[in-house]
Amino acid sequence: MIKLNCGVSRKVGEPNYGSRGASVNVEMELESTAIGNLQAMHDHVKKLFLLAKSAVDEELGIKESIPARLPTNVNNGNTSCAAANGTTAGAPIPSPIASNTPRLASQAQVRAIRVLCEKLHLDAEKEIRARFNCGPSELTLVNASTMIDDLKGRPTSNSK
Repeated sequence: MIKLNCGVSRKVGEPNYGSRGASVNVEMELESTAIGNLQAMHDHVKKLFLLAKSAVDEELGIKESIPARLPTNVNNGNTSCAAANGTTAGAPIPSPIASNTPRLASQAQVRAIRVLCEKLHLDAEKEIRARFNCGPSELTLVNASTMIDDLKGRPTSNSK
């Protein structure tokens, strides 16, 4: 017997710097002959990951979920964002153990973008969509950092 074990943990920001989180581990047993078919093994791992992620998202009341295949979006030459699982739009979902997926922006970064946009009388959601063709929950850590630096460099309407 082969045991596959997959765990997902996620934390979401709350008002006043609070947060709540959920985690789940799922386990599946396969016949030892399954090791001979790597594609089937990969498919089992992917299904376990999607099941675990879906359970965590449901527990946290998050409506987004990883689709079987991400939608293809026109990028208009802008830097792309990571999808919920860290892939670029239109790409198939990689193995959850892939190490080259970009990290998503932290809740603190997204909050900072919202605060800076508010000070500049900008709509944060529209600014992120215009620049990176995605929503705040899909923004990569690098893109969020770049946007924060850019917003900090802009003069506010109150400056002289």
